[in-house]
Amino acid sequence: AMQWATRANEAYQILKSPFRRAAYLVELHGIDLQVESNTAMPRAFLMQQMEWRELLDEARAQRDLSTLEKLESELSTARKEQLAAIALQLEEKHYAKAGEGVRQLMFLEKFAHEVSQAFEALEA
Repeated sequence: AMQWATRANEAYQILKSPFRRAAYLVELHGIDLQVESNTAMPRAFLMQQMEWRELLDEARAQRDLSTLEKLESELSTARKEQLAAIALQLEEKHYAKAGEGVRQLMFLEKFAHEVSQAFEALEA
């Protein structure tokens, strides 16, 4: 029973997180996300990442809350748009494309986490 509870809890966590749900669905359809090895990203996406990264570094250095807030809101929008795109690709059974989307979403999630850590550091 213990194992079942763990399994059920894992399933719940996956379904609760839209990101993990998307990753799960993509892998279910035989797409290897190659999260560690495959870091190929569209150029525009990488440029955006670099821009955000610079903003974050500056905001940290200057203890600039308003820039962090702007970053947080841009990231929130980007993550919603990315999820909507992935949902559409899954619906249309474009699993490889959806996999690329999930990899990009991982970047966004990780970066959003860094932004919230920067907030906490300023507020401490």
